Amino acid sequence: MIDESELSQAGLGQAQQILRRIIWQALDHELLPSAEFACERLLALDPENLDSVHLKALTLYRVGKYKSAYNLCSGKSRNAGCLYVYIMCCYKLGKYTDGIGALDGNREQWTNLPSATAGSDWERSSLPDAKTFELWNARLRMARGDFDFHDKENAVKGLASVVRQNPYLYESVDLLSKLRVSLQVDNIFKPEQLEIYTRESSIQHEGEPDPFTGSTTATTTNSAASTASSSFTFKTGQNFLKSAGLKHSDNLSTPTASSNSSRDNDSFSTPSDGSRSLATRTNLPLAPQKRSTRSRSNLSFDSKPPSFEAPKRQVRASTAAKRSTRNPQPSYTATTKKVNTTSTQPATKLKTIDKEGIARNEAAKYLASLYTTLTWMNVHFHKYRCKEAVDAFNQLSEQQQNTPWVLAKIARTHFELVNYSESLTYFQKLHEMNRCRVEDMEYYSTLLWHLQKDYDLGYLAHDLIDADRTAPQSWCALGNSFSLKKEPDLALKCFKRAIQLDPNSPYAYTLQAHEHVINDAYENAQDSFRQAIKADNRHYNAWYGLGMVAMRLGQVAQSEIYFKRAMQINPNNVVLICCTGMAFEKRGEHYRALEQYEHACELQPKSALSRYRKARTLINLKMYTQALAEFDELCTLAPDEASVHFLLGQLYKFLENRELAVKHFTIALNLDPKGSHLIKEALSGLNGENNSMSLST
Repeated sequence: MIDESELSQAGLGQAQQILRRIIWQALDHELLPSAEFACERLLALDPENLDSVHLKALTLYRVGKYKSAYNLCSGKSRNAGCLYVYIMCCYKLGKYTDGIGALDGNREQWTNLPSATAGSDWERSSLPDAKTFELWNARLRMARGDFDFHDKENAVKGLASVVRQNPYLYESVDLLSKLRVSLQVDNIFKPEQLEIYTRESSIQHEGEPDPFTGSTTATTTNSAASTASSSFTFKTGQNFLKSAGLKHSDNLSTPTASSNSSRDNDSFSTPSDGSRSLATRTNLPLAPQKRSTRSRSNLSFDSKPPSFEAPKRQVRASTAAKRSTRNPQPSYTATTKKVNTTSTQPATKLKTIDKEGIARNEAAKYLASLYTTLTWMNVHFHKYRCKEAVDAFNQLSEQQQNTPWVLAKIARTHFELVNYSESLTYFQKLHEMNRCRVEDMEYYSTLLWHLQKDYDLGYLAHDLIDADRTAPQSWCALGNSFSLKKEPDLALKCFKRAIQLDPNSPYAYTLQAHEHVINDAYENAQDSFRQAIKADNRHYNAWYGLGMVAMRLGQVAQSEIYFKRAMQINPNNVVLICCTGMAFEKRGEHYRALEQYEHACELQPKSALSRYRKARTLINLKMYTQALAEFDELCTLAPDEASVHFLLGQLYKFLENRELAVKHFTIALNLDPKGSHLIKEALSGLNGENNSMSLST
């Protein structure tokens, strides 16, 4: 066997390079045992090489050995690759503070990393760029429970820089939407920003225009000019943050070698070793050259035809195979043939370029429009502007409407609007599309709980547990199923398991709290609601829950404070508005309560809860004619609600309409036999003289 000590320095370097290629090939094809095996060989050759440590840590992370990768990268954050794997492990292990500390303490290591270009089939970026680090910085800060103002400000600044560079990496826009940052959505997505994806590769061919600067990359003897052309300025940022004074040009400028970059520009040097080739470039079949000189839009073409130089290499693999690489240009003996060639080739190429340029321009405009509409829907959803979110959904094509992300958003939007029937339609379609999907299924399970669909809820819980037992959404669904079956102990165990799997899940805490409320364990409910708020202080459901508990405990003033806090987050929720009205009723302020109920009915005319509370208040204010009008609508909206018919029977009893009173009392008795003693008591008093109408809240 040849010992490492027998290798020359050059031979040792070549051995390391070969092992790295083996590792990357194994990682690309998910051959993780092969990658791990080769990593051990690589580290044995040079244990102190941090690039090799990065590869070993990345392999361990892919395998799922997060703790091992975390330990391997600890103390090695001066290497960008090790830092990246370290923060990913921190996220997986719940060590959010460690990850944030590593990013803040080594900011100079990643803030100036060169911007990665779009990947091709034969080239990948082995190291993340600054945009990727900013995304992880925001992820870690948002995942940490105590997400304070400093964390939000830091995350928003980082995400904004990502969006300015490339908003089509959509996670940055999605996170800003979740943070409820005011965005000028129409200024975010521009067709010209897709230029990096329309180039055949990141290789700069001689004579081609630089897509970032507009200058060509022609060979020059001036070394200074070569150096200047190797850097680019990406000026695609927009002033899309309404509250931030960030000024960026919407166009791509053409800098010169002597021009100074402005403060708003993000300038990077062309990376020399930030990418890895998966195959030798010269051996790959080359696509036809499809570029022309671009105007500032980067997708429209100048009116002047571009000048074409003789190609330095063949442009089609099939042609290249038939011609000698030593003599790429065929020799012609006749002068006329040369003339014909030079006169026809540019015209043919120009036609091809024009067609492809028009197609690219059309595609870029479509994608920019599509992403803008989807982002409007997302922003409206996270700000609880549900009607506007539905309008954005209706602008999408049927193909886009039937994608999982869109179906989940529109289903949850209707769930927030208390349009349970429509929400059910979309959730069913989403679940049928992918029965293994667990995202958003906790809300679907709660919807089924509200609709009392015991059978469907049981099947949903079974599907989710079978798909992923480690997902908190699965246990939330199972807990809702047990809750609907009146098995609170089992339900609470399931919600507890969901919290163990994700301690920062506000929805799991909220479901646990509601189950405590059902069991009249109000102190436990308050603790769970507060844990939900600690996980996400803008989780309005928890503030609403605290208000309901306070009202049950007779703490009317405190409940009003909680309801107002919830309404600051979600001002268009009719349930919260009605709860505020109920607090006013408790204090005897019926006219203020009526204002709340009328506002709720304006926001959502088909809300049975709003109209029921409004009808009760009208009766207490002795506005019986208006109350009857509300009951006419209520009987259409909620024909199977016993309380509606019972209250209407009482109103007719007071108005001495015995026939209609008996009718509605009988309907209420059939719908809810458990309330028979109240209904029989009301029926027995029909012939009595005491027909006073007073309703308690």
